Amino acid sequence: MNNREIKGSFNNSSLNGNFNIQSDNNNNEFNGNIDSEKIELAFSDLLENIQKIPDEDERDQAETNLESLRQAVDNHDSEKTSKLLRLLGKTLGNVASLATIASALGIPSPF
Repeated sequence: MNNREIKGSFNNSSLNGNFNIQSDNNNNEFNGNIDSEKIELAFSDLLENIQKIPDEDERDQAETNLESLRQAVDNHDSEKTSKLLRLLGKTLGNVASLATIASALGIPSPF
């Protein structure tokens, strides 16, 4: 079971866009054509929504999660990005900017 081998399946292949490969050791990253202006607008919208949170502790945590999200996006870490989008979604609800970021990066929507 641990000595699996696939030969010839991906030779001379080009995998573009949003694709998924199932394997034992798989590390998904997003790295296609990312609309950085669209993402920056979404981050600005998220910050505006976060600043409207009345509870100071909840607002501080959401700001921390937003900064971590920005770092995850910058580092092309799709797993951490997905997790942080879900956390922010629990705090902010169904806001379009979360779906915009997920869509722009080709990762599943947090909702």
